[in-house]
Amino acid sequence: MNAMANGYSVGWYRKPLVSAAIAACLFASRSTAIEYEIFPNPNVGNNTITVLSGDVGTNNADPFENFGAINVVSGGTLRNVGQMDILFQEVGGSLSTVNIGAGGLLETTAGSKMNFDSVSHFNVSGVVTNLGDISADWSIQLAEGSQFTNAVGGIFTNKQGAAFNGTLTNFGTFQNATPGSGAGGYLVQRGDFDNQAAATFLNHGEVLNVATINNHGDISNTVNFNSGVNRGVFRNGGTLNNFADGTVTNRQRWFNTGELNNAGVFDNHPSGIGLENSAGGSINNLAGGVFRNDSALYNSGSIANSGQFYAGAISGDGSYLQTDGETIADGTLHASTVDIAGGSFSGNGAVTGAVSFGSASTLSPGLSVGHLDFTGDVLINGAIIMELAGVGRFDSINVDGILSLGSSSAINIRLLDGFSPDVSMAFDLLIADQIIGDLGAIVLPSGLGWDLRVVKTSSLAGTGGVLRLVAVPEPSSFLLTTFVSAVIIAALRKRRSGPNV
Repeated sequence: MNAMANGYSVGWYRKPLVSAAIAACLFASRSTAIEYEIFPNPNVGNNTITVLSGDVGTNNADPFENFGAINVVSGGTLRNVGQMDILFQEVGGSLSTVNIGAGGLLETTAGSKMNFDSVSHFNVSGVVTNLGDISADWSIQLAEGSQFTNAVGGIFTNKQGAAFNGTLTNFGTFQNATPGSGAGGYLVQRGDFDNQAAATFLNHGEVLNVATINNHGDISNTVNFNSGVNRGVFRNGGTLNNFADGTVTNRQRWFNTGELNNAGVFDNHPSGIGLENSAGGSINNLAGGVFRNDSALYNSGSIANSGQFYAGAISGDGSYLQTDGETIADGTLHASTVDIAGGSFSGNGAVTGAVSFGSASTLSPGLSVGHLDFTGDVLINGAIIMELAGVGRFDSINVDGILSLGSSSAINIRLLDGFSPDVSMAFDLLIADQIIGDLGAIVLPSGLGWDLRVVKTSSLAGTGGVLRLVAVPEPSSFLLTTFVSAVIIAALRKRRSGPNV
């Protein structure tokens, strides 16, 4: 039927896929859905095709050209099997649009395409299920309460501006902007976004999330080689949950003012500019999570780790807390406070801030033999593992501040690679401006006698302390002694960093 035949200037069109007599009966009763092919093709500007409740309007054309409007009302279904091009043609202030109303449904089949040209609009208040390819060059609006499902094999691309206030579920490939594109690709995520297992979300433009993103697949924030100031930017002001089966890779710029929870793999990739965790923002690397910081990370918020955290270069005045898991500090970790309440802390890096190690923690320089530098006061109440592998090859810790050894602290000396030190060989393990407190426990290798003591050193920098281990003959008169010596070794200057000698 053609509404224009009844005197309407803007009408709906339908072309029955059944005989005219049967279609007339179905339409009259409205008890059974009428399936028809939408027409005319092209749909000219200022004309409207309306898919009514109970109807299924299908496009089999390749292509179908729309310069006007296509409206799907509650209970209606628009099904795209071929190619539908929504093209710009402004006539009397009217823009080409596809409107899926509340209760309406858009279905696209595998192999189908919907192309929204510049200045065309795609407005969804109902439900969209995409198995084909939907690409929008201008405006996508998902209203509150709407549901958009990009199914397995589906491709969904936003090339300009999109506001998602409904629920987006991705099983296929979702792109925000495309590689090499210029301006555009701006996505505001105000509704929940679920990126399912094996799904991919690629951001070449700019994303602002103020709701919740749940990731079980792959999220990649990557550079746009025709980049302007907003290309490859991910702003998380809401919550991003990266589950155990999820991977997030930042290859450009990431700003976090919300909550980032990682139980999968988060890679701050070396090819990118970095990640900024602002005041009020939190990064939580959960049990089982792997956080790789191979670029720059500026932290003025909070970082909490109970998984595996490769610290890399962290700057800023935020806080760093570890309750379990492992921190590998191979770069520069700068924070107002570094609280290692539990788990292990290792690496060959430098740490700046007020540092404390709890009774459930383990401090072990290097990744095997290595050296750690601390700037600021350090309190140790946990285990210290120090490894000796040869002349000039042993663990050491340097503290540019006061090193306090708590009553629950314990040092465990281990020999590596069959190394057996000669008598009188000395190892300066802990070096600080001042060493105070007592070790709660000491575990030393068998087969040798050992002398472990704190010696004071007088240097141009003042009076410092060195926890020195010396191999001695094993007879009982030379067995282990541990005490704080008042001896001043005037010629020995405190070594603050660098290789062991």
